[in-house]
Amino acid sequence: MLAEGTLLEWYNVDADTDLVGRTLADARVRERTGVSVVAIQRDDELLPSPGPDSTIEAGDTLVVIGSQEDIRAFDAVVSADGDEQ
Repeated sequence: MLAEGTLLEWYNVDADTDLVGRTLADARVRERTGVSVVAIQRDDELLPSPGPDSTIEAGDTLVVIGSQEDIRAFDAVVSADGDEQ
């Protein structure tokens, strides 16, 4: 059971987001948004607990955990068309 206010969400990565081709470390997902990526679903493969060197690819599904505020910030990043750093 998750603590109150903690959310677990799944996000599809579109080809036009600035996350594609970047590692988790390079994309600074946690620093920029506060969420933690707890898994990456890639085709039929599940990558649990991806490390900072894991590369985000178009078509990936990122499983993230964070507060409602963190999830909103991540949603803005994953929905961005490359203009957010």
